Amino acid sequence: MSHSVQSHLSLDPAEYDRAIGAFIPGYVEMLRVGVEVLRRTVPAGGRVVDLGAGTGAFAHRVAMALPEARVHLIDVDAAMLARARERLASFGERVTFQEASFDGALPEADAFIASLSLHHIPNVDAKREVYRRIRAALRPGGVFVNADATMHEGEGLRSLTHELWADHLEGHGDTRAQAHARFAEWRGEDTYLPMAVELGLLRDAGFSTTDALWRSPPVTVIVGMP
Repeated sequence: MSHSVQSHLSLDPAEYDRAIGAFIPGYVEMLRVGVEVLRRTVPAGGRVVDLGAGTGAFAHRVAMALPEARVHLIDVDAAMLARARERLASFGERVTFQEASFDGALPEADAFIASLSLHHIPNVDAKREVYRRIRAALRPGGVFVNADATMHEGEGLRSLTHELWADHLEGHGDTRAQAHARFAEWRGEDTYLPMAVELGLLRDAGFSTTDALWRSPPVTVIVGMP
């Protein structure tokens, strides 16, 4: 699976961290909730793998909040991963990096995390397979935290969610027309599934406990446990 933030969002990786909060409602709180789940579930010295780690914003928060954890970042975008290396350099050997797609074999871990990355998986069958490989690589007692956009399958609520999202973009400088033009452009590469479908795919993949612990449309923090 290939993905470039620079081509998808027309952003240089150095601009991504500044812009992402303008694009995504509740971005900071979304990551905070994800970190709090990990603080309560990952054992001391445990390993956390970040899938589609981007510039390392989520991984940095995890490394700060879990000072004994080892954090492994995987991303196919070399430019984004280079920025992540700069950002997390102070953590030394506790943080490692891998330029790769998450289509392949996954390393064993106590937790897998993803932030605004798995919506690039194009269909439900491919996403179910990724979830199966995450489940297979999780150690006993492990956790999967997926912070991403979800979109209701019904037209009415889907339209309402886009309008709320457009409100946020307008508050950060877009016109209404520009906001909806972004949505149209992003649909070419992004696949936002309904929350119920996401939870069902996790159950299909072998997760026995699944829930959406936090939501601020359109983003959701979904957690799966074996």
